[in-house]
Amino acid sequence: MNLDLNLRSNTVWAIAEVIASAVFLFVLYRLVVLRLGVEALGLWSVVLATTSLVRLVDPGAGSGIGRFIALAHGRGNTQRMSDFFITALLSTFVFYGTLGCAVFGPLWEGLRYAVKEQHLAEARGLLPYAMASFLLMNFNGVVQGALVGVQRSDLKSKLAIFCLALQLALALVLVPSRGLVGVAEAQIAQYCVAVALGYLIVLRMMFGRYLVNPSYHWSISMLSELWQFGIKLQALSIVSFLYEPFSKFAVSAFGGLELLGLYEMAQKLVLQARQIVVGPTTVLMPAFTKINDLAPVNMEPLYRQSLATIVAFGAMAMAAAAMLSPLIGYFWIGRFDERFIALSCVMSLSWFVNIVGAPSYLVAIATTKLGWNFWGAFVTSAGSPILAAIAGHALSSQAAAFGAILALGLGSFLSLVMNCRNFRLPAWPSLADLKHVAELITLRLRRTPKPSCEETAQ
Repeated sequence: MNLDLNLRSNTVWAIAEVIASAVFLFVLYRLVVLRLGVEALGLWSVVLATTSLVRLVDPGAGSGIGRFIALAHGRGNTQRMSDFFITALLSTFVFYGTLGCAVFGPLWEGLRYAVKEQHLAEARGLLPYAMASFLLMNFNGVVQGALVGVQRSDLKSKLAIFCLALQLALALVLVPSRGLVGVAEAQIAQYCVAVALGYLIVLRMMFGRYLVNPSYHWSISMLSELWQFGIKLQALSIVSFLYEPFSKFAVSAFGGLELLGLYEMAQKLVLQARQIVVGPTTVLMPAFTKINDLAPVNMEPLYRQSLATIVAFGAMAMAAAAMLSPLIGYFWIGRFDERFIALSCVMSLSWFVNIVGAPSYLVAIATTKLGWNFWGAFVTSAGSPILAAIAGHALSSQAAAFGAILALGLGSFLSLVMNCRNFRLPAWPSLADLKHVAELITLRLRRTPKPSCEETAQ
C-alpha cells in the first residue's frame, strides 16, 4: 500500500506554475493587443471556442486517467499504470484525429454565424491551427493526468513552466510578422514539446528509466473501464466546457468583438488569480482517491484543512484581482477602461463562489458521485446564454456579459451546497479551521518547523 501523497512539493510547484502562467499570459496579451488590437484577441477566442465544440462527443478515455493511475499507483501495480496510460493516449489519438477530420467542414461553415462577415476569412484561416492546437492540448491532458496520478504534479508544473516560457519566446518572434497565425504556431509548438517531454517523464516515473516504447497491454476491458468512468466525467466536462463557448457567443452577439475582447481579458485575469488558489488543489483529486480506497477515515480531516485554506487564500486572490484590474487593464489596453474594471469585479465574486466549492467538487470526482457537479455545471452553461440574452435585451450590451457571469455563480453555489449535504461535509470552514490555517501561515512566515501536509493527510 502506497499512501505517499507528495502534497508539499506538488502544492509549491502548482503555485509556481500558476504565477508563471499569469506572468507569461499578461505579457502575451499585451503583445497581441499592441500589435493586433483587442478585436484580434476576440477573434482568436471565438475560433478556439468553435473547435472546443468537438468535445461534445468525446467518450472520455483520457478524462479520468489520473484517477485510474492513482489507484494503480497506490497498490504498487506498475504494469496497470502503463496499460492505462498508453490505452488513453492511443484512444485520444484515434478519436480526436478521426473526429477532427470529420467536423472540419461543418466548423468552417459554422464560423459565419460566430463572427461578422469582415472577419470571416481570417477566422477560417486560423481554423486549421486551432484544430491542431486542440488535438495536442488533449494529448497533453492525458500526459498531465498521468503525472498527477503518480503523485508528481510537481514535475507536471515544472514542465508546464518551461513550455509556457517557450510559447512566449516564440510569440515574441512570430507575432510581429505573422499576426494571429504566429500566436497559433507558438501555442502548437508549446504543446508538441510538452507532450514529447511529458511522455518520457511519465514512463520514467513508472518504470524507473526513460522509455519510448514501454511494455503495455491494450484491451477492450481496460478501455471499457476508462469509458465507464470517463463518460460520466466527460458528461460533466462537456457541460462545464459549454460555458465558455456559450457565454462568449452570447457576448459577441450582443456586444460585438471589442466587448468580447474585454470579457476575455477580464476572465483571464480573474482565472489566473483563481488558479493561484485552485491550481494546487489538483493534487487533492488523486489524494482523495487514494484515501477513499485505502484509508477513508482520513478524508474529512484533509477536506476541512483544504476548505479553510482555499477560502482564506481565495478571498485574498479575488480581492486582489478586482483591486488590481484598473492597473492591469491599463497595462494590457493602454488606457483605463471602465467596462474591463466592472467585468473583472463581477467575475471575481462569481469565481470566489466557485473556489469555495472546489474541495467538495474533487471529493465527488474521487468517489465517482458526480451528480451535483453535473447539475451545477448545467445551471452555469445553460443559464449563461439565457441570462445574457435577458440582460442584453432588457438593459444593455454590457449587461449581457454580466448575465453570463451571474450564471457561473449560481451553478457553483448549487454544486457547493448539495455536494456538502450529500457527503456530510461543511460548506464553509469553522473559525477553528480558519484559525489553524492562520497559525500555519504565521509559522511558515517565521520559518518555524511544522508538521508537513503529508503527515496531516496520513
